[in-house]
Amino acid sequence: MSDTLPGTTHPDNNNRPWWGLPCTVMPCFGARLVQEGNRLHYLADRAGIRGRFRDADAYHPDQAFPLLMKQLELMLT
Repeated sequence: MSDTLPGTTHPDNNNRPWWGLPCTVMPCFGARLVQEGNRLHYLADRAGIRGRFRDADAYHPDQAFPLLMKQLELMLT
């Protein structure tokens, strides 16, 4: 097992698993979505944030994620 994340120079924290593709941009948000028919289910236990968001930017994912989910679900219909 490597001590760094693939494609980055960031240390790999094996005590905290990361779901999804490695991200070379920090901070980054990763989430797992499961499709059931025309619906998407968000798996909170498979989501995480790497790095730190500035206080001014911390609320942006909270606003953008529900809109992104809705757009993705509309594309499934």
